[in-house]
Amino acid sequence: MLACCVGTSACSLCCKCCPSCKNSTSTRIVYAVFLLLGVIVSCILLIPGVRQGLDKVPGLCNGIQQSLPVNIVNGKGLSTGLANCDLVVGYRAVYAICFGMVCFFTFMALLMICVKSSKDPRAKFQNGLWLFKFIMFVGPMVGGFYLPWGTMATPWMILGMIGAFLFILVQLVLVVDFAYAWNEKFLEKAEEGNGHKGWYIALLVFTVLFFAITLTAAGLMIYFYGFPDQNTVVTDSVQQACNTHKTFVSVNLVLIVIISIVAVLPQVQNANPKSGLLQPSVIALYVIYLTWSAISNDIDCNPSLTQIYIKLNGGATTPNATATSNSTGAFGSQVDAISIISLVIWFVAIIYSSMRNSSHSNVGRLTMKGDGESVILTDTDDKTSEKGDDEDSEWGQKVYDNEKDAVAYNYTFFHLMFVLASFYVMMTLTNWYKPEIAQSGIVTLTASRPAMWVKIASSWVCLLIYLWTLIAPLVLTGREFN
Repeated sequence: MLACCVGTSACSLCCKCCPSCKNSTSTRIVYAVFLLLGVIVSCILLIPGVRQGLDKVPGLCNGIQQSLPVNIVNGKGLSTGLANCDLVVGYRAVYAICFGMVCFFTFMALLMICVKSSKDPRAKFQNGLWLFKFIMFVGPMVGGFYLPWGTMATPWMILGMIGAFLFILVQLVLVVDFAYAWNEKFLEKAEEGNGHKGWYIALLVFTVLFFAITLTAAGLMIYFYGFPDQNTVVTDSVQQACNTHKTFVSVNLVLIVIISIVAVLPQVQNANPKSGLLQPSVIALYVIYLTWSAISNDIDCNPSLTQIYIKLNGGATTPNATATSNSTGAFGSQVDAISIISLVIWFVAIIYSSMRNSSHSNVGRLTMKGDGESVILTDTDDKTSEKGDDEDSEWGQKVYDNEKDAVAYNYTFFHLMFVLASFYVMMTLTNWYKPEIAQSGIVTLTASRPAMWVKIASSWVCLLIYLWTLIAPLVLTGREFN
Protein backbone atom coordinates (compact mmCIF):
# COMPACT_ATOMS: atom_id res chain seq x y z
CA MET A 1 0.00 0.00 0.00
CA LEU A 2 2.78 2.43 0.90
CA ALA A 3 4.58 1.65 -2.35
CA CYS A 4 1.43 2.55 -4.30
CA CYS A 5 1.19 5.90 -2.52
CA VAL A 6 4.82 6.67 -3.30
CA GLY A 7 4.45 5.45 -6.89
CA THR A 8 2.28 6.41 -9.80
CA SER A 9 -0.99 6.14 -7.87
CA ALA A 10 -0.31 9.44 -6.10
CA CYS A 11 -0.17 11.24 -9.44
CA SER A 12 -3.01 9.22 -10.95
CA LEU A 13 -5.45 10.47 -8.32
CA CYS A 14 -4.77 14.03 -9.44
CA CYS A 15 -4.96 13.30 -13.17
CA LYS A 16 -8.27 11.50 -13.64
CA CYS A 17 -9.85 14.59 -15.19
CA CYS A 18 -7.06 14.98 -17.76
CA PRO A 19 -7.30 13.64 -21.33
CA SER A 20 -5.55 10.43 -22.29
CA CYS A 21 -1.97 10.73 -23.48
CA LYS A 22 1.18 8.76 -24.15
CA ASN A 23 3.36 7.75 -21.25
CA SER A 24 6.36 9.43 -22.86
CA THR A 25 4.50 12.74 -23.14
CA SER A 26 3.11 12.82 -19.61
CA THR A 27 6.54 11.98 -18.16
CA ARG A 28 8.24 14.90 -19.90
CA ILE A 29 5.49 17.25 -18.79
CA VAL A 30 5.99 16.26 -15.13
CA TYR A 31 9.75 16.83 -15.35
CA ALA A 32 9.08 20.23 -16.92
CA VAL A 33 6.78 21.02 -13.98
CA PHE A 34 9.60 20.04 -11.59
CA LEU A 35 11.92 22.47 -13.34
CA LEU A 36 9.30 25.21 -13.39
CA LEU A 37 8.69 24.81 -9.65
CA GLY A 38 12.39 25.34 -9.01
CA VAL A 39 12.33 28.52 -11.08
CA ILE A 40 9.25 29.84 -9.28
CA VAL A 41 10.81 29.27 -5.86
CA SER A 42 14.02 30.98 -7.02
CA CYS A 43 12.06 34.00 -8.24
CA ILE A 44 10.15 34.22 -4.96
CA LEU A 45 13.35 34.15 -2.91
CA LEU A 46 14.75 36.98 -5.05
CA ILE A 47 11.94 39.35 -4.05
CA PRO A 48 13.42 41.88 -1.58
CA GLY A 49 10.27 41.85 0.58
CA VAL A 50 10.64 38.14 1.32
CA ARG A 51 13.66 38.85 3.52
CA GLN A 52 11.65 41.17 5.77
CA GLY A 53 8.74 38.74 5.80
CA LEU A 54 10.91 35.94 7.19
CA ASP A 55 11.81 38.07 10.19
CA LYS A 56 8.14 38.18 11.15
CA VAL A 57 7.98 34.38 11.55
CA PRO A 58 8.72 33.70 15.24
CA GLY A 59 11.88 31.67 15.78
CA LEU A 60 12.45 30.93 12.09
CA CYS A 61 15.67 32.83 11.50
CA ASN A 62 17.20 31.83 14.84
CA GLY A 63 16.36 28.23 14.06
CA ILE A 64 18.16 28.49 10.74
CA GLN A 65 21.34 29.69 12.41
CA GLN A 66 21.21 27.06 15.13
CA SER A 67 20.87 24.28 12.55
CA LEU A 68 23.90 25.39 10.53
CA PRO A 69 27.45 24.10 10.99
CA VAL A 70 29.67 26.35 13.08
CA ASN A 71 32.06 27.17 10.23
CA ILE A 72 29.20 28.49 8.09
CA VAL A 73 27.87 30.74 10.84
CA ASN A 74 31.24 32.03 12.01
CA GLY A 75 33.09 32.78 8.84
CA LYS A 76 32.62 30.82 5.67
CA GLY A 77 28.95 31.43 5.07
CA LEU A 78 27.43 33.89 7.54
CA SER A 79 29.36 36.78 9.04
CA THR A 80 28.33 38.75 12.10
CA GLY A 81 27.11 41.52 9.81
CA LEU A 82 24.44 39.33 8.21
CA ALA A 83 21.11 38.32 9.69
CA ASN A 84 20.29 34.64 10.01
CA CYS A 85 17.73 34.43 7.21
CA ASP A 86 20.11 36.02 4.72
CA LEU A 87 21.32 32.51 3.91
CA VAL A 88 18.01 31.47 2.35
CA VAL A 89 17.16 34.47 0.16
CA GLY A 90 18.65 36.39 -2.74
CA TYR A 91 21.29 35.22 -5.16
CA ARG A 92 22.68 32.70 -2.70
CA ALA A 93 19.28 30.98 -2.77
CA VAL A 94 19.28 30.92 -6.60
CA TYR A 95 22.70 29.27 -6.60
CA ALA A 96 21.56 26.69 -4.03
CA ILE A 97 18.29 25.81 -5.77
CA CYS A 98 19.88 25.53 -9.20
CA PHE A 99 22.63 23.40 -7.66
CA GLY A 100 19.94 20.99 -6.49
CA MET A 101 18.26 20.89 -9.90
CA VAL A 102 21.57 20.24 -11.67
CA CYS A 103 22.37 17.40 -9.26
CA PHE A 104 18.96 15.77 -9.75
CA PHE A 105 18.90 15.91 -13.55
CA THR A 106 22.56 14.86 -13.79
CA PHE A 107 21.80 11.81 -11.66
CA MET A 108 18.81 10.96 -13.85
CA ALA A 109 20.87 11.40 -17.03
CA LEU A 110 23.53 8.99 -15.79
CA LEU A 111 20.98 6.50 -14.53
CA MET A 112 19.11 6.37 -17.84
CA ILE A 113 22.08 5.71 -20.12
CA CYS A 114 21.26 3.13 -22.82
CA VAL A 115 17.62 2.60 -21.87
CA LYS A 116 16.09 1.15 -25.05
CA SER A 117 12.48 0.44 -24.12
CA SER A 118 10.01 0.50 -21.25
CA LYS A 119 10.90 -3.14 -20.58
CA ASP A 120 14.13 -1.92 -18.98
CA PRO A 121 13.62 -1.75 -15.16
CA ARG A 122 15.10 1.75 -15.15
CA ALA A 123 12.27 2.94 -17.39
CA LYS A 124 9.88 2.28 -14.51
CA PHE A 125 11.85 4.73 -12.42
CA GLN A 126 11.88 7.25 -15.28
CA ASN A 127 8.11 7.11 -15.71
CA GLY A 128 6.95 6.58 -12.13
CA LEU A 129 7.74 6.93 -8.40
CA TRP A 130 7.02 10.65 -8.64
CA LEU A 131 6.72 11.37 -4.93
CA PHE A 132 10.04 9.65 -4.26
CA LYS A 133 11.69 11.56 -7.11
CA PHE A 134 10.24 14.83 -5.88
CA ILE A 135 11.95 14.21 -2.54
CA MET A 136 15.15 13.51 -4.48
CA PHE A 137 14.58 16.77 -6.36
CA VAL A 138 14.13 18.89 -3.22
CA GLY A 139 16.85 17.21 -1.13
CA PRO A 140 19.90 18.58 -2.99
CA MET A 141 18.32 22.04 -2.98
CA VAL A 142 18.13 22.02 0.80
CA GLY A 143 21.70 20.75 0.96
CA GLY A 144 22.78 23.55 -1.36
CA PHE A 145 22.05 26.15 1.31
CA TYR A 146 24.70 24.55 3.54
CA LEU A 147 27.50 24.80 0.97
CA PRO A 148 30.34 27.33 1.51
CA TRP A 149 29.35 29.71 -1.27
CA GLY A 150 32.06 32.11 -0.16
CA THR A 151 34.54 29.85 -1.96
CA MET A 152 32.21 28.06 -4.39
CA ALA A 153 30.34 30.99 -5.92
CA THR A 154 32.87 31.97 -8.59
CA PRO A 155 33.64 28.41 -9.84
CA TRP A 156 29.91 27.66 -9.85
CA MET A 157 29.23 30.84 -11.82
CA ILE A 158 31.86 29.85 -14.41
CA LEU A 159 30.34 26.38 -14.73
CA GLY A 160 26.90 27.96 -15.01
CA MET A 161 28.13 30.28 -17.75
CA ILE A 162 29.39 27.31 -19.78
CA GLY A 163 26.12 25.42 -19.33
CA ALA A 164 24.06 28.49 -20.20
CA PHE A 165 26.16 29.03 -23.33
CA LEU A 166 25.41 25.49 -24.46
CA PHE A 167 21.70 25.96 -23.77
CA ILE A 168 21.70 29.12 -25.89
CA LEU A 169 23.01 27.01 -28.77
CA VAL A 170 20.28 24.45 -28.12
CA GLN A 171 17.73 27.26 -28.24
CA LEU A 172 19.11 28.28 -31.62
CA VAL A 173 18.66 24.74 -32.97
CA LEU A 174 15.08 24.86 -31.71
CA VAL A 175 14.57 28.24 -33.37
CA VAL A 176 15.92 26.89 -36.67
CA ASP A 177 13.72 23.81 -36.37
CA PHE A 178 10.68 25.96 -35.62
CA ALA A 179 11.40 28.33 -38.50
CA TYR A 180 11.71 25.47 -40.98
CA ALA A 181 8.52 23.84 -39.68
CA TRP A 182 6.65 27.15 -39.85
CA ASN A 183 7.79 27.87 -43.40
CA GLU A 184 6.91 24.34 -44.51
CA LYS A 185 3.45 24.56 -42.93
CA PHE A 186 2.66 27.85 -44.66
CA LEU A 187 3.82 26.52 -48.03
CA GLU A 188 1.70 23.39 -47.60
CA LYS A 189 -1.37 25.49 -46.81
CA ALA A 190 -0.66 27.74 -49.78
CA GLU A 191 -0.65 24.75 -52.12
CA GLU A 192 -3.99 23.45 -50.86
CA GLY A 193 -7.31 24.50 -52.40
CA ASN A 194 -8.48 28.04 -53.03
CA GLY A 195 -7.32 31.18 -51.32
CA HIS A 196 -3.72 30.02 -51.21
CA LYS A 197 -2.48 33.54 -51.96
CA GLY A 198 -3.38 34.51 -48.42
CA TRP A 199 -0.78 32.12 -47.03
CA TYR A 200 1.89 33.55 -49.32
CA ILE A 201 0.94 37.03 -48.18
CA ALA A 202 1.10 35.97 -44.54
CA LEU A 203 4.53 34.46 -45.14
CA LEU A 204 5.69 37.70 -46.72
CA VAL A 205 4.21 39.85 -43.94
CA PHE A 206 5.92 37.90 -41.16
CA THR A 207 9.23 37.91 -43.01
CA VAL A 208 9.15 41.67 -43.59
CA LEU A 209 7.96 42.29 -40.02
CA PHE A 210 10.78 40.27 -38.47
CA PHE A 211 13.44 41.94 -40.59
CA ALA A 212 11.95 45.36 -39.78
CA ILE A 213 12.03 44.64 -36.04
CA THR A 214 15.63 43.47 -36.37
CA LEU A 215 16.74 46.64 -38.17
CA THR A 216 14.84 48.87 -35.74
CA ALA A 217 16.32 47.11 -32.72
CA ALA A 218 19.82 47.35 -34.20
CA GLY A 219 19.40 51.09 -34.76
CA LEU A 220 18.16 51.63 -31.21
CA MET A 221 21.06 49.64 -29.78
CA ILE A 222 23.60 51.69 -31.70
CA TYR A 223 21.91 54.90 -30.52
CA PHE A 224 21.61 53.99 -26.84
CA TYR A 225 24.54 51.61 -26.34
CA GLY A 226 26.95 52.99 -28.94
CA PHE A 227 27.34 56.52 -27.61
CA PRO A 228 28.02 57.64 -24.03
CA ASP A 229 25.39 59.69 -22.25
CA GLN A 230 26.06 63.42 -22.30
CA ASN A 231 26.19 63.55 -18.50
CA THR A 232 28.48 60.54 -18.17
CA VAL A 233 32.17 61.10 -17.53
CA VAL A 234 33.66 59.80 -20.78
CA THR A 235 36.78 57.85 -19.93
CA ASP A 236 38.81 55.74 -22.33
CA SER A 237 37.08 52.65 -20.93
CA VAL A 238 33.62 54.07 -21.56
CA GLN A 239 34.47 55.17 -25.10
CA GLN A 240 36.03 51.81 -25.89
CA ALA A 241 32.94 50.00 -24.59
CA CYS A 242 30.63 52.14 -26.74
CA ASN A 243 32.76 51.48 -29.82
CA THR A 244 32.73 47.76 -29.06
CA HIS A 245 28.93 47.78 -28.87
CA LYS A 246 28.65 49.47 -32.25
CA THR A 247 31.04 46.92 -33.71
CA PHE A 248 29.04 43.99 -32.33
CA VAL A 249 25.76 45.28 -33.74
CA SER A 250 27.27 46.16 -37.12
CA VAL A 251 29.05 42.82 -37.51
CA ASN A 252 25.91 40.85 -36.67
CA LEU A 253 23.85 42.90 -39.12
CA VAL A 254 26.35 42.11 -41.87
CA LEU A 255 26.26 38.41 -40.96
CA ILE A 256 22.45 38.46 -41.03
CA VAL A 257 22.53 39.94 -44.54
CA ILE A 258 24.98 37.23 -45.61
CA ILE A 259 22.87 34.31 -44.35
CA SER A 260 19.76 35.87 -45.89
CA ILE A 261 21.44 36.03 -49.29
CA VAL A 262 22.77 32.48 -48.98
CA ALA A 263 19.28 31.21 -48.04
CA VAL A 264 17.84 32.28 -51.42
CA LEU A 265 20.73 31.26 -53.66
CA PRO A 266 19.53 28.96 -56.47
CA GLN A 267 22.04 26.25 -55.52
CA VAL A 268 20.85 26.24 -51.91
CA GLN A 269 17.16 26.17 -52.82
CA ASN A 270 17.70 23.34 -55.30
CA ALA A 271 19.34 21.27 -52.58
CA ASN A 272 16.86 22.39 -49.93
CA PRO A 273 13.51 23.53 -51.39
CA LYS A 274 12.29 24.46 -47.89
CA SER A 275 14.85 27.24 -47.62
CA GLY A 276 13.50 30.79 -47.81
CA LEU A 277 13.62 34.18 -46.16
CA LEU A 278 11.33 33.37 -43.23
CA GLN A 279 14.00 31.26 -41.55
CA PRO A 280 16.77 33.90 -41.65
CA SER A 281 14.27 36.53 -40.45
CA VAL A 282 13.51 34.41 -37.37
CA ILE A 283 17.23 33.76 -36.84
CA ALA A 284 17.87 37.49 -37.18
CA LEU A 285 15.43 38.22 -34.34
CA TYR A 286 17.12 35.70 -32.08
CA VAL A 287 20.62 36.95 -32.92
CA ILE A 288 19.70 40.59 -32.32
CA TYR A 289 18.19 39.58 -28.97
CA LEU A 290 21.47 37.84 -28.06
CA THR A 291 23.37 40.96 -29.11
CA TRP A 292 21.22 43.16 -26.87
CA SER A 293 21.63 40.70 -24.03
CA ALA A 294 25.41 40.70 -24.54
CA ILE A 295 26.01 44.45 -24.56
CA SER A 296 23.71 44.90 -21.58
CA ASN A 297 26.22 42.84 -19.59
CA ASP A 298 29.07 45.24 -20.26
CA ILE A 299 30.43 47.31 -17.40
CA ASP A 300 30.47 50.66 -19.24
CA CYS A 301 28.22 52.39 -21.77
CA ASN A 302 25.29 50.40 -20.47
CA PRO A 303 22.22 52.53 -19.68
CA SER A 304 19.29 51.09 -17.79
CA LEU A 305 15.79 51.07 -19.28
CA THR A 306 14.90 54.01 -17.05
CA GLN A 307 17.78 56.04 -18.46
CA ILE A 308 16.81 55.02 -22.00
CA TYR A 309 13.25 56.20 -21.34
CA ILE A 310 14.52 59.53 -20.00
CA LYS A 311 16.76 59.95 -23.04
CA LEU A 312 13.87 59.21 -25.40
CA ASN A 313 11.87 61.98 -23.78
CA GLY A 314 14.70 64.48 -24.01
CA GLY A 315 15.59 64.42 -20.32
CA ALA A 316 19.00 64.19 -18.72
CA THR A 317 20.29 61.30 -16.67
CA THR A 318 22.35 61.72 -13.56
CA PRO A 319 26.12 61.79 -13.93
CA ASN A 320 27.85 58.40 -13.93
CA ALA A 321 24.46 56.68 -13.91
CA THR A 322 25.64 53.96 -16.23
CA ALA A 323 28.44 53.03 -13.88
CA THR A 324 26.17 52.47 -10.92
CA SER A 325 23.47 50.46 -12.67
CA ASN A 326 25.55 47.32 -13.07
CA SER A 327 25.86 46.08 -9.51
CA THR A 328 23.35 44.75 -7.05
CA GLY A 329 23.09 43.50 -3.52
CA ALA A 330 22.95 39.84 -2.65
CA PHE A 331 19.50 39.80 -1.08
CA GLY A 332 17.27 41.27 -3.75
CA SER A 333 16.96 41.57 -7.48
CA GLN A 334 15.55 43.97 -10.01
CA VAL A 335 14.26 41.67 -12.75
CA ASP A 336 14.95 43.73 -15.86
CA ALA A 337 13.38 43.44 -19.28
CA ILE A 338 16.16 41.23 -20.63
CA SER A 339 15.70 38.74 -17.79
CA ILE A 340 11.94 38.61 -18.38
CA ILE A 341 12.37 38.07 -22.13
CA SER A 342 15.05 35.45 -21.47
CA LEU A 343 12.79 33.53 -19.10
CA VAL A 344 9.90 33.63 -21.58
CA ILE A 345 12.14 32.29 -24.36
CA TRP A 346 13.53 29.71 -21.92
CA PHE A 347 10.05 28.51 -20.99
CA VAL A 348 8.96 28.18 -24.62
CA ALA A 349 12.20 26.36 -25.44
CA ILE A 350 11.71 23.94 -22.54
CA ILE A 351 8.19 23.04 -23.66
CA TYR A 352 9.25 22.76 -27.29
CA SER A 353 12.36 20.74 -26.50
CA SER A 354 10.42 18.42 -24.22
CA MET A 355 8.04 17.58 -27.02
CA ARG A 356 10.42 17.56 -30.01
CA ASN A 357 14.10 17.88 -29.21
CA SER A 358 14.52 14.69 -27.22
CA SER A 359 13.30 12.34 -29.92
CA HIS A 360 15.95 10.38 -31.78
CA SER A 361 15.38 12.31 -34.98
CA ASN A 362 15.82 15.63 -33.25
CA VAL A 363 18.90 14.46 -31.38
CA GLY A 364 20.23 13.89 -34.88
CA ARG A 365 19.22 17.42 -35.77
CA LEU A 366 21.22 18.80 -32.83
CA THR A 367 24.31 16.80 -33.79
CA MET A 368 23.78 17.51 -37.50
CA LYS A 369 23.32 13.80 -38.20
CA GLY A 370 20.91 12.22 -40.61
CA ASP A 371 17.80 10.38 -39.53
CA GLY A 372 18.71 7.05 -41.02
CA GLU A 373 19.39 5.42 -37.65
CA SER A 374 16.41 6.87 -35.86
CA VAL A 375 14.16 4.53 -33.92
CA ILE A 376 10.74 6.12 -33.66
CA LEU A 377 7.49 4.43 -32.82
CA THR A 378 5.00 4.58 -35.63
CA ASP A 379 1.37 5.51 -35.29
CA THR A 380 0.55 1.82 -35.56
CA ASP A 381 2.72 1.08 -32.53
CA ASP A 382 1.01 3.82 -30.55
CA LYS A 383 -2.45 2.57 -31.45
CA THR A 384 -1.48 -0.97 -30.55
CA SER A 385 -0.23 0.16 -27.15
CA GLU A 386 -3.36 2.21 -26.63
CA LYS A 387 -5.66 -0.69 -27.43
CA GLY A 388 -3.65 -2.98 -25.21
CA ASP A 389 -4.24 -0.73 -22.23
CA ASP A 390 -7.96 -0.18 -22.76
CA GLU A 391 -8.83 -2.94 -20.33
CA ASP A 392 -6.82 -1.30 -17.56
CA SER A 393 -8.46 2.12 -17.82
CA GLU A 394 -12.19 2.22 -18.24
CA TRP A 395 -12.74 5.59 -16.64
CA GLY A 396 -10.90 8.85 -16.15
CA GLN A 397 -7.52 9.76 -17.54
CA LYS A 398 -5.57 7.06 -19.36
CA VAL A 399 -1.78 7.09 -19.81
CA TYR A 400 -0.78 4.28 -22.13
CA ASP A 401 2.70 2.87 -22.67
CA ASN A 402 3.95 3.70 -26.16
CA GLU A 403 7.53 2.60 -25.50
CA LYS A 404 7.25 -1.18 -25.22
CA ASP A 405 9.30 -1.74 -28.38
CA ALA A 406 11.51 1.36 -28.32
CA VAL A 407 11.70 4.59 -26.34
CA ALA A 408 10.06 7.61 -27.95
CA TYR A 409 12.92 9.90 -26.88
CA ASN A 410 16.44 9.59 -25.53
CA TYR A 411 16.12 9.65 -21.73
CA THR A 412 19.71 10.67 -21.05
CA PHE A 413 19.67 13.45 -23.62
CA PHE A 414 16.41 14.76 -22.22
CA HIS A 415 17.83 15.10 -18.71
CA LEU A 416 21.04 16.66 -20.00
CA MET A 417 18.86 19.27 -21.69
CA PHE A 418 17.33 20.06 -18.33
CA VAL A 419 20.78 20.29 -16.71
CA LEU A 420 21.71 22.99 -19.22
CA ALA A 421 18.32 24.64 -18.72
CA SER A 422 18.97 24.81 -14.96
CA PHE A 423 22.31 26.54 -15.56
CA TYR A 424 20.64 28.98 -17.95
CA VAL A 425 17.99 29.85 -15.36
CA MET A 426 20.67 30.44 -12.73
CA MET A 427 22.59 32.82 -14.96
CA THR A 428 19.44 34.61 -16.10
CA LEU A 429 18.07 35.19 -12.60
CA THR A 430 21.45 36.52 -11.47
CA ASN A 431 21.65 38.68 -14.64
CA TRP A 432 24.85 36.87 -15.64
CA TYR A 433 26.53 38.94 -12.96
CA LYS A 434 29.86 38.09 -11.38
CA PRO A 435 29.80 37.46 -7.61
CA GLU A 436 32.07 39.77 -5.65
CA ILE A 437 33.24 37.50 -2.86
CA ALA A 438 34.05 38.49 0.69
CA GLN A 439 35.02 36.00 3.39
CA SER A 440 31.42 35.94 4.53
CA GLY A 441 30.02 34.79 1.20
CA ILE A 442 28.25 36.53 -1.69
CA VAL A 443 28.13 40.25 -1.02
CA THR A 444 27.29 41.78 -4.38
CA LEU A 445 27.08 40.75 -8.01
CA THR A 446 28.35 43.00 -10.77
CA ALA A 447 28.23 43.05 -14.56
CA SER A 448 31.16 41.30 -16.18
CA ARG A 449 32.75 41.40 -19.60
CA PRO A 450 33.29 37.61 -19.76
CA ALA A 451 29.50 37.19 -19.71
CA MET A 452 29.24 39.71 -22.55
CA TRP A 453 31.75 37.79 -24.65
CA VAL A 454 30.04 34.47 -23.95
CA LYS A 455 26.74 35.83 -25.25
CA ILE A 456 28.15 37.57 -28.30
CA ALA A 457 30.17 34.48 -29.17
CA SER A 458 27.00 32.40 -28.89
CA SER A 459 25.32 34.70 -31.42
CA TRP A 460 28.14 34.08 -33.89
CA VAL A 461 28.01 30.33 -33.32
CA CYS A 462 24.25 30.48 -33.87
CA LEU A 463 24.74 32.14 -37.24
CA LEU A 464 27.34 29.53 -38.18
CA ILE A 465 24.99 26.70 -37.22
CA TYR A 466 22.23 28.10 -39.42
CA LEU A 467 24.68 28.69 -42.25
CA TRP A 468 25.72 25.05 -41.96
CA THR A 469 22.11 23.90 -42.33
CA LEU A 470 22.05 25.80 -45.63
CA ILE A 471 25.29 24.57 -47.15
CA ALA A 472 25.45 21.06 -45.65
CA PRO A 473 23.34 19.49 -48.45
CA LEU A 474 25.78 20.99 -50.97
CA VAL A 475 28.90 19.84 -49.14
CA LEU A 476 27.75 16.39 -48.00
CA THR A 477 26.02 15.28 -51.18
CA GLY A 478 25.94 11.62 -50.17
CA ARG A 479 23.70 12.20 -47.15
CA GLU A 480 20.00 12.88 -46.85
CA PHE A 481 18.89 16.01 -44.96
CA ASN A 482 15.23 16.31 -44.03
